[in-house]
Amino acid sequence: NGMTRSETRRDNRVFPDVLLTDLKPYIEKTFRVYTDAAHRAMAGLSMGSFQTSVVTLTHPDMFSYAGVFSGFVSSPRAGEGNEHLALLKDPGTFNKSFRVFYRAMGKSDPYFNRFVDDDPMFTGLNAQRAEFEGGHEWNVWRQCIADFLPKLFK
Repeated sequence: NGMTRSETRRDNRVFPDVLLTDLKPYIEKTFRVYTDAAHRAMAGLSMGSFQTSVVTLTHPDMFSYAGVFSGFVSSPRAGEGNEHLALLKDPGTFNKSFRVFYRAMGKSDPYFNRFVDDDPMFTGLNAQRAEFEGGHEWNVWRQCIADFLPKLFK
């Protein structure tokens, strides 16, 4: 659940800290996993797609694969920061960091125009984009994950 809270209010900026300082170390300590970026992926749908964008674009040294399903790269809320987008202005670092940066959305999604609005940020970048029939729903997300998973760890 990425709808994290600080002690006083809902604060979506807390999620990356929880993921990277609590969850990632726990997984690496508890399970037998590779711990380098080449063997690490993150994907999310809807609000989780924005959180995936923030985490992976802010920490390209930790993730080589990112999947953004039915969501945004730039903030869906006015006034929230977009500092993570700085990496998109550095094609050399972006293309070296990500083996796959994948964005996908249903053509009937109410946020489809926002998805299209993000397209120019990826000009000259090694990023993949897909569209599927459907809206902001599981039928689309199943297609997103089915298309994304075979691209990982090649």
